[in-house]
Amino acid sequence: MKPEVRQYKTTMKFYVPKWDLGAADKVDVSLEVVDSWYFKNGSFRKLDIQNLGKVLIDLIAEKQGWDDSCVWSFSARKTHSDTSKHVNVVMRKIVEVTEQGAAKDAACKA
Repeated sequence: MKPEVRQYKTTMKFYVPKWDLGAADKVDVSLEVVDSWYFKNGSFRKLDIQNLGKVLIDLIAEKQGWDDSCVWSFSARKTHSDTSKHVNVVMRKIVEVTEQGAAKDAACKA
């Protein structure tokens, strides 16, 4: 891992609130990266959003103390802005119900 990525993970953990996750919980993560995606000459600025998503999921899982295999679904998108630069992350617990009404489990605690 590049030193700047390691530093980013360390810095960003400060902003991640505590979120208790049960051993049977599954998580959906949605990521939106807001930035200026075009250079002044109009050419597109490249950034691998999938790699950024993996870094963010890893740092969230480390901060929370759970295994990132709890992430059952993930989506990411880029949003262009000339005035703002930030990342929005939304995490939702996924609840699956069987025909009998009992929740299915998956071992997700680290």
